[in-house]
Amino acid sequence: DLLSIHGLMESVIQYNDLSDAGWLTHDLGMTYGHNTDFAGTVIHHNWVHDNRAKGLGMGIYFDHLSHNVVVHSNLLWNVTGDAIRINNPSYFDLVINNTCYNTNTASKQIGSFDHSRRQDLYAVRWLNNLFNVPLALPENAVVANNLALSDPGYADPGNLGFTLKPGSPAAGAGVLLPGVTQGAAPDAGAFPRGAAPWRAGHDFAHPPAPEPVLPAPDIAWMNAVWGPDSVQARA
Repeated sequence: DLLSIHGLMESVIQYNDLSDAGWLTHDLGMTYGHNTDFAGTVIHHNWVHDNRAKGLGMGIYFDHLSHNVVVHSNLLWNVTGDAIRINNPSYFDLVINNTCYNTNTASKQIGSFDHSRRQDLYAVRWLNNLFNVPLALPENAVVANNLALSDPGYADPGNLGFTLKPGSPAAGAGVLLPGVTQGAAPDAGAFPRGAAPWRAGHDFAHPPAPEPVLPAPDIAWMNAVWGPDSVQARA
């Protein structure tokens, strides 16, 4: 996998360009983690694209027993498998306001798999996302205000222009999520109208000075308790 996040806790993954991986592999996630209480880790504002794996090529990929992680405001494109995948059982994860383009080209839906067939994504919420295919998830997952379209009216996707054109069905299609969205009728996806488009990747010419101090995340629906007790009742 390009970026292994197994065992990661209380961390932030932000503004990275995660790309062009999987040339020599059959099964690869651009990020991959499993059997981890991520303890409020947030993955946001990353470019995740061009997974070259010939078989199972995932974007942001969580395998079984991945808990307490927030994935928001990421841009994913050119991923043949699921743009974002959470296998189950997994609990208290948030997938919100992500934008996808040319993903799931080898599959017709975003799903979840469990060897034990428990089909359990308790308190996992998928909200305000722009996917390219529908979601097919366990019944106890919360799925709302997502769109499944090949192109919901992006301004110029061929040149990484993923802001929304006037009249886009994604405009005002979201639900308010304090800590991520603003306004009574926020847009779906990672590029809300009225906000400057963000970019990922390094900028050696303009490094942050001083290095930023990252506040603890405060996002709607986050699990406020983590550690063994936060998931023990569901295990």
